[in-house]
Amino acid sequence: HRNFSMDEEEVIIPQVLAKAGYKHRGIFGKWHLGHTHIKYTPTRRGFTEFMGHYNGAIDYFTHQRDGELDWHRNEESNYDEGYATDLIADAASNFIRKHANAGPFFCYVPFNAPHSPFQAKEEDIDRYRSLPELPANTTNKQFRSTYAAMVDCMDQGISRILQAIDEAGIADNTLVWFFSDNGG
Repeated sequence: HRNFSMDEEEVIIPQVLAKAGYKHRGIFGKWHLGHTHIKYTPTRRGFTEFMGHYNGAIDYFTHQRDGELDWHRNEESNYDEGYATDLIADAASNFIRKHANAGPFFCYVPFNAPHSPFQAKEEDIDRYRSLPELPANTTNKQFRSTYAAMVDCMDQGISRILQAIDEAGIADNTLVWFFSDNGG
């Protein structure tokens, strides 16, 4: 693990929102901004709740990277079982349900999907096995099916998050921004 972090002098969104009265500020997914010292972790940088992984490119099923568990709830190792994308979406949805009526909140959901390693649940891959092969490279068929399944699973998770917003009755007073990581 490299010893780095985002500059501690940088003021980031959850810190600004805390000053603006946002009592609950959750992050669910990939942090990837430093963790070699506890002061670099999300709950020390303005978030009130964190569930996910510090690094990118974790195993979606074991939640390991380089043979070590990289799955956390706040600053504690977390041994939840399941596919990472589903766990992230469910944690964000639960956070929204829990805090929707407690004033303004911030829910940041940086999915790792569809970043490598390219892994998906077999039932999701099965829906995409009939994708055509890419020209000039017949080894890409399995990759395409897996990648499509990863995107589909993330889409399903986003749908659950949006449904939690709707069910809480806050859709008309909620901003949802959707960004892509590094053009993936």
